[in-house]
Amino acid sequence: TNTTLMSRKATKRYRERLSLYTLAAANALITALRSEGSAAAATQLAKQTVELLRTSLPQDHPFIFYCMENLANCYYDTNSFILAQGLDQEVEAGLRTKLGDSHPLTMIASLNHATSLARTDPATLEFFRNPRWLIRIRSPGS
Repeated sequence: TNTTLMSRKATKRYRERLSLYTLAAANALITALRSEGSAAAATQLAKQTVELLRTSLPQDHPFIFYCMENLANCYYDTNSFILAQGLDQEVEAGLRTKLGDSHPLTMIASLNHATSLARTDPATLEFFRNPRWLIRIRSPGS
């Protein structure tokens, strides 16, 4: 497909000029690969990206955690639930330590961890299917 060809070209450019900017682009490419159903390729690229970031940035850098979350999603796509849930937990704990409980990235990681647990628990999954838990619409003046 055209998406596959574009992904291959982007992957080639990524490997030729590796920098933090191309690692960020790789993270976006991982999402594209996942969306086209190439879970194995996305997982491989996500693993490589996280490993390279860990050698390029401080271990508690938020961007590493962000990419680890993407890797966790890849693990879910390949039914590697234990690996995925372990990464989700590590990301949430790392961001909580680095940025605090109320930081938006920490809250997103907490939500991702909770929804990842829901993927393997039918009762929790039903809870997350109802959007009322997340959004409370308030009328003006209330």
